[in-house]
Amino acid sequence: MGKFFLRFLFLLLITLVSLSIYLSFFGLKTSKFDNLIKSKANEVNQHVKLEFKETKIHLNTRELNFAIKLQNPKILLKKDEFNLSKLDLFISIKSFFRSDFLLNRAEISFKENDIKDLAKITNIFLPKFINKQFKKIFAKGNIEGEFIIPFQSDGSIGKDYGFSGKISNAFINLTKELSIKNLTTEIKNVRGGDGFKATIQKGSIYDLELADSTINLKRGKNETKIKSFLRTNGKFNFIQVKKISHLLGLNIANLKDINGSADLKTNINFSLNKKFKIKNLFYSIEGDIANCKIHTKEKKIIKKYLPDYNPNIILKDVYINFVNDQSDHKSELNGFIKVKNEFDSFKIKEIY
Repeated sequence: MGKFFLRFLFLLLITLVSLSIYLSFFGLKTSKFDNLIKSKANEVNQHVKLEFKETKIHLNTRELNFAIKLQNPKILLKKDEFNLSKLDLFISIKSFFRSDFLLNRAEISFKENDIKDLAKITNIFLPKFINKQFKKIFAKGNIEGEFIIPFQSDGSIGKDYGFSGKISNAFINLTKELSIKNLTTEIKNVRGGDGFKATIQKGSIYDLELADSTINLKRGKNETKIKSFLRTNGKFNFIQVKKISHLLGLNIANLKDINGSADLKTNINFSLNKKFKIKNLFYSIEGDIANCKIHTKEKKIIKKYLPDYNPNIILKDVYINFVNDQSDHKSELNGFIKVKNEFDSFKIKEIY
């Protein structure tokens, strides 16, 4: 009797392990959830229809839940059709056997899509104010990747949604007057679901190239913290300097014209509240200015005491280090300045 019982337990264990391996790697076809999934999608948005060929149930051994994988999924939204490369729905084992279909999360992957079209899909899952900002910021471009959308125990969408993927050939409106052109960047969802890291492979602000720049975003309860490292290399002119200075709160009222070329490393850190207002702005600029021509407004009082004063300044091979936050301001310039017909070395350092 004891040997029979041990054999039975051994066979049962082998069967359960084999079944677990089979469900983990191959999955089990089922039509149990087909109508329920389609009706749930329609409940979220009446204009949305979810189509797929069949459903496979996979055992997710790492999290001890079931993954319902939809085969060949597509979203029908009014007159538009969006093909998805993956749509997986994760439910607890208890929920599976109770048939109440309480979702833990959804993972949605898609191949290259137009950003404008994708906003129609994100409108289903993300809060309206976030989707509105999404449409305003991303003027054009292509996007591919994966959304991870968590669900609360009451069935509502959680706040710790994530995205990992790639944006290519995009036009991004940072402000009304400042945009990033021809942007290609990879975005990774930081572990924990509350942060993102974007690495820029290609793109420019005006004539300044942004390759090798990074932007880190971390969501908090009441605000979002943004830390960015921008590598800018190229030419600049007065119109561009005015717009960037206005964004950073710099006073350039004494300038009439400026142009040149530079290779700079800029850190810009700030927080965004729920109304997308900027707080706690900090920025620093360090790098080399190869050449720069500056035309300042002529001051009669200076001309009176310094007859040789020239409002036109020419700089070359200048190292710059500029730091500004709420409590400190530091600036350092070290290079060559043209006085009359010759270049002389100069050095300026201020801390206040």
